[in-house]
Amino acid sequence: MSRAAAVVRRVPAPLALLLVVVAIFGTAWVVLVPPWGGPDEDSHFAYAQTLGELGRLPGGAGLAVSGQQRNSMDFVNSDATVIFHYAKPTWSGATERRWRIADRLADRRNGGGGNAAAAYPPAYYLIESLPYRALGKTDVMTDLYVMRLVSALWLLVATVGAWLLAGEVFGRNRALQLVTAASVGLWPMVAFVCGVLNPDAMLIGLSSLTTWLGVSLLRRGPSAARAIALALCIGLALATKATALAWLPPLAFAMAITAWRLRRRISVRRVLAVAAVVLAFALPVGAWVSYAHDHGRTAYAQATLVGSAPTSAGTTGSTSGNGGVRQFASYLWQFYLPKLPFQHPKIHFVDPHISTFPVFHVWLASGWASFGWVNVWFGTWVYYLFLAIAILIVAGAAITAVKAWPWRIRRAPWLAPTAFMALFAVSLLGGLHRTDFHMYLDNDPPFLQGRYLLPIAPILALFVAQATRALPRRWRPAGAGAVLAGLVVFQLACLGLILYRYYDV
Repeated sequence: MSRAAAVVRRVPAPLALLLVVVAIFGTAWVVLVPPWGGPDEDSHFAYAQTLGELGRLPGGAGLAVSGQQRNSMDFVNSDATVIFHYAKPTWSGATERRWRIADRLADRRNGGGGNAAAAYPPAYYLIESLPYRALGKTDVMTDLYVMRLVSALWLLVATVGAWLLAGEVFGRNRALQLVTAASVGLWPMVAFVCGVLNPDAMLIGLSSLTTWLGVSLLRRGPSAARAIALALCIGLALATKATALAWLPPLAFAMAITAWRLRRRISVRRVLAVAAVVLAFALPVGAWVSYAHDHGRTAYAQATLVGSAPTSAGTTGSTSGNGGVRQFASYLWQFYLPKLPFQHPKIHFVDPHISTFPVFHVWLASGWASFGWVNVWFGTWVYYLFLAIAILIVAGAAITAVKAWPWRIRRAPWLAPTAFMALFAVSLLGGLHRTDFHMYLDNDPPFLQGRYLLPIAPILALFVAQATRALPRRWRPAGAGAVLAGLVVFQLACLGLILYRYYDV
């Protein structure tokens, strides 16, 4: 007990206070988002319930969701609520009494069939199956909300990871660490994703720790403990979601740099450390790949999809071959820049709720505030306010870069850590765009959503903190305070949007 108390006392006071605030907001998201109101939350719960009840992964015999879950979804009107903007969750005292009777009679073991999440790796669902099993034969709503609370713990992990990352980048600067960590923990989209059942929550938390560990390893020099922890985090992320494949290039880069630095200091101890690093990575990944192979599953279905040829004849008017380099380049250009007159066909990326300009609609608008099943939005003018704030952040960070010129590249200790973070961001974006492009060729609906960028939230948060350094020194505390206050107001506004959308408040 004294050791635990000592660990708690070592937590810096600003971080401790921030974690309390983040926990409060995270719990608010858990409670206020209606049942099954997160993206594919019905499928994610069904996956964990299948593990808890049947001891296997979904995709075999059985219904897509259990009778118990289907029964609760019908009582709260979840299907209509997540699809139609005018529909509300249905609940009353009389409805609850009828549901409780039906819940006791419903079958919780007849699920286990295929659903939207059935092909995902199992790490997140294995963790969520633990509280499910611990609760015993309780009602499905209790299961759902307790499991959401467990998922919300990843929000705290992501916040701590961002604090530690800022400590590596800015040193022991509590103001900048606080701004960086708050920009992650109080980012409403991060809180929303972590507050419902979704493996992105675990991926965001692990990515925050991984970014810190990679930067620390490259900045401080070789360390067996950091290398093992880095490999383990990435291995667990790869057992969580296929998106984590974007961590493979940064992992290879970090290990190559570390090996180069140790090239003249080979010893038995360091060979054993290398073996431990490989083992830490291989255990979670190897367990999942072996299980998938033995049970006729595809370990990373998304990667297989991207690597295969398009299944349809391609897009109408294609002049450069299905999936060719020229067509992919045209796709990227039209995503980030206005279409040129000679580019054909015009690519339709999104349902333009906010804008027809894809980079604005997808990365900024839906990345800042798009809740429910990507169908709960503020008014359009709010997203132009977000755009103005984003421009100010980029401008502030750019000003600090100009002030720091000339950069001493060869002696800069931040060069390798910066390359590590940039490599992850580029790998993540590349994989997401390649998947979206492939689905476009197959005439499938648009794939990209702003929440898919949240694994790089700690990196983006560094820009927010860096932008405050563009202010005169005497104004910087006020600037940091303005960021923190703005994040709290932003959280309250987004929670208000949820209340308005679902509860007529």
